[in-house]
Amino acid sequence: MDGAAIEGRVPYNRKGETHGRIVEAAARAFRESGFDGVGVAAVMREAGLTHGGFYAHFPSKEALMAEALRQAMRVKRAHWSR
Repeated sequence: MDGAAIEGRVPYNRKGETHGRIVEAAARAFRESGFDGVGVAAVMREAGLTHGGFYAHFPSKEALMAEALRQAMRVKRAHWSR
């Protein structure tokens, strides 16, 4: 199958899933060790990926931090609006 949507189903998005795993791993690592205490290689290892794949998802570690912060705010906002 070429990944095209089957009627009634959401197409599988491996890149999106991988991207989310990286953001989640980074958020945990940044909370535990701070921005300067975590390298890209450690984040990728925590996500179960190779260091080389990082730049297919983010232009920089700073961009990853910005996305991790946005995700944290979305989660908090959803929690607060309950």
